[in-house]
Amino acid sequence: MSEPLSLQHVNGILSALNDVGRTEGNPGVLGVIKGMRNGFVYGARVRFAHSVVMSLLFRPGTIKDKLRFILNMTLQHGGNLRTREGGYRILWERTTTRSVCSPRSRGRA
Repeated sequence: MSEPLSLQHVNGILSALNDVGRTEGNPGVLGVIKGMRNGFVYGARVRFAHSVVMSLLFRPGTIKDKLRFILNMTLQHGGNLRTREGGYRILWERTTTRSVCSPRSRGRA
């Protein structure tokens, strides 16, 4: 069985991602990563409140079943928004950095 991630591992991963995002050859990578993170956080926040209210009012079952439902719906919604935001950011970065109308594509600085 593998070891759980420690705080040092997480900090190392975050610093490596920041280094990749700041290099000249990878414009927009950091924006895509941060956008995906923000999409997950926003989706989880929105869905958590909705799931709590709906499960307590309308869902039959034990408290354990209701908590499992709330957690599953929260993670699923956060993941869906993360994926959509990642796709949107990738498309945005591709169209804005390689646009035919941009001054960079015509040889100007």
